[in-house]
Amino acid sequence: MNCYFHPEMSSEVQCKSCRKELCGECHDPEIPGYCFFCSLEYRNNEFDRLTNKSESELNVHKIIGWYEIIGGIVGLLLIIFGGKREEILDNAVTTTYFILFILLYLISILAGLLLLKEDKMGKRLSIFIQFLQAPHFFVRGIYFSFVAGAHLSVQFFYGWIFQMKFGIVSEFHLKTGSFFYIPSVAINLIPVIIIYLLIKPRKGADL
Repeated sequence: MNCYFHPEMSSEVQCKSCRKELCGECHDPEIPGYCFFCSLEYRNNEFDRLTNKSESELNVHKIIGWYEIIGGIVGLLLIIFGGKREEILDNAVTTTYFILFILLYLISILAGLLLLKEDKMGKRLSIFIQFLQAPHFFVRGIYFSFVAGAHLSVQFFYGWIFQMKFGIVSEFHLKTGSFFYIPSVAINLIPVIIIYLLIKPRKGADL
């Protein structure tokens, strides 16, 4: 068959989009298998897809950023006005305990601010602070729980009995000693989802 645009020349390929027969001069070498008109449309569609994806990723980062900022602020307010100020000066261990969680809530706020600015460090800090919020456990006299925001936890007890727990207020616990609690491990699903949302766009961008 002959070229659609140059009838005097033999066809080398058929456009994958419009199905026109094309000679060697009429198909786009940068996008093999397309005529120049269809390759232009292909480029425009690809640009729109990447632009929409970028806007979608930006919106996700903004939501997560504000979530981390609000969660961090609420956590700090709980420490300052939660009726535990006297405990901070009680002894060195307790003071260290509160300083630790103050730093973690400040990191949450900083991660949120950097995400809003689309700083690369914001994504790394967010993954770090969310990773710390995923596990909650009480094992061998150690009780750990850290939430900067909300939590939707699946809690497993001895014998693989489990229950769901939900809360919308930041909380923090790091205690040691002999408590009358059944050993348990919980996974907070909200930070797991947030980490997935932060990692997924980056994987998609590499394809």
